[in-house]
Amino acid sequence: MTRAMKDSGIEWIGKIPEEWEVKKIKYVSSITMGQSPNSDDYNIEGIGIPFLQGNADFTNRYPFEKIYCVNANKFSQPLDILFSVRAPVGAKNISDKVYAIGRGLCAITPKQINNNLMWYLIDIINCEFSFNARGSTYDSVTINDVNNSKIPIHSPTEQKAIADFLDKKCAVIDDTIEKQKLVIEKLHLYKQSLITETVTKGLDPTAKMKPSGIEWIGDIPQDWDIRKLGTVASVQTGPFGSQLHNKDYVDEGTPIITVEHFGEMYIIHNDLPRVLDEDLKRLNKYSLKTGDLVFSRVGSVDRSVLVRDTENGWLFSGRCLRVRFDNYIVPQYINYCFCKLTFKQYMGLVAVGCTMPSINTTILNNIRIAVPSFAEQQVIADYLDTKCAKIDSIIIGKQRLISKLTDYKNSLIYECVTGKREVI
Repeated sequence: MTRAMKDSGIEWIGKIPEEWEVKKIKYVSSITMGQSPNSDDYNIEGIGIPFLQGNADFTNRYPFEKIYCVNANKFSQPLDILFSVRAPVGAKNISDKVYAIGRGLCAITPKQINNNLMWYLIDIINCEFSFNARGSTYDSVTINDVNNSKIPIHSPTEQKAIADFLDKKCAVIDDTIEKQKLVIEKLHLYKQSLITETVTKGLDPTAKMKPSGIEWIGDIPQDWDIRKLGTVASVQTGPFGSQLHNKDYVDEGTPIITVEHFGEMYIIHNDLPRVLDEDLKRLNKYSLKTGDLVFSRVGSVDRSVLVRDTENGWLFSGRCLRVRFDNYIVPQYINYCFCKLTFKQYMGLVAVGCTMPSINTTILNNIRIAVPSFAEQQVIADYLDTKCAKIDSIIIGKQRLISKLTDYKNSLIYECVTGKREVI
């Protein structure tokens, strides 16, 4: 027989079973808002009580403790729900022990509701915050926001039945997701090892090897050369701050890439600042051509991206360095060389600056690279393009599966905790 339903009066909850009711969370639990102690009271030696400032130490279920505090004011208790009240609002964990909690968290102690069910009801609270945000994001929520959040309430017997059902179902989904993540991690490692092996040893397994003399490169085929980057390319720093200001950016025009647009090997086309044609002419010295490599000049100095046909004619910002190669270099081959983990580690070592690592034209010009013949560079680049495309395709498929499983899990939780799916 179809379950009789009624309107909850709450738009993001929708209909609930007739015998259920909606209550504010403050009537079925107590909320403890965190309070940050003096930073002088923190330590990493394990002295005092484990301390959580916010959600940075959250895992899938239980926090990872790494900071301790001797003079804390607010605490969570075992089995409390730890809820993030600062961006990103809504992250949750279970307090597996007593924690000192900072102002980025609150502890929800269920009183008239099943503890395990409260874990799932947090999703309804997040629905309310998302609904009220209307397309924006909450930077923080107050104790009143949490206390006045509305959740559906029902009998203790049904609470336990729903919690047990979701525990069982979600455990299977979570296990599948974790296995897919593990496969993705292994694929990334395989891709990295494939690139490293190919750009340092080539594709001929019978080739005789010789020491390159460069630690991050290792042995290379005997007929390969070691060249300084400055001998096969020109390096250009981006425009100084006085040449380009935020006020020069417009909605329509030629894009400018910054470090924020660096993806894995290639440029991301999201939220690009743009300039008018008159500024494009003025900044022509800083234009990009197909085959250029662009490095991050400050911060993540181990990151670089290749300019493709779609970005030809764009500009690069002052936080970047442009590398333009001679005609006998295949840019995609060098792009793969700079993907090596050992190269990225090397860039961290040669960077200058105490507070913020940075690189300059001198550092880039002096980087040594392994250079085979032009023909072999092209063969290696083509080979890696084909291999990496297959690996990336598998990874994308796994990521889509994870997304579908996550959506299914969220839908299942919502339907069960609002009574739209009856659990017997």
